[in-house]
Amino acid sequence: MQTTSARKADDLGEDRLRELREAFDLFDRNGDGKITATELQTVMQSLRLEPSEEELRNMIQQADIDGNGSVEFNEFIVMMSIVKERNDVNNDDDVRLRKQEAEVLQAFRVFDIDGDGLIDAQELKLTMTNLGEVLTDADVRAMIKAADRNDDGKIDLEEFVQMMSCDR
Repeated sequence: MQTTSARKADDLGEDRLRELREAFDLFDRNGDGKITATELQTVMQSLRLEPSEEELRNMIQQADIDGNGSVEFNEFIVMMSIVKERNDVNNDDDVRLRKQEAEVLQAFRVFDIDGDGLIDAQELKLTMTNLGEVLTDADVRAMIKAADRNDDGKIDLEEFVQMMSCDR
């Protein structure tokens, strides 16, 4: 039966494993095959990872399989795999957020026909009509009033974002 660290090492590519070994060896200053907590933080930063102090303590506790208070290379592999998975999830969230922001901006530009950064009643009515939604003037006024937070009678980008996210 394979240990968790052996399975993690098998899952890594040769280049990544070599990178991790180099990072580990670089910060194992006394060459004893162990990294202390302070050395670990330096390693993480060298790999462009910025764990908080609490995350660092938790990682050490989780990675220190043998309970000796330091991290050996096999434990280091497991820990770095977990950190990479967390960073991948965070990066995916960032990509989704940027995509959503771009979509909202694109939608705003559809309504902002004259490109002045504001959607007035005429632009709103025309765009909605082009989208197949026929609105009365009263409907348009009500929509603008619902979104218009600064009472200028128009919808700016910030108001549009709030309206689209239902953040009211």
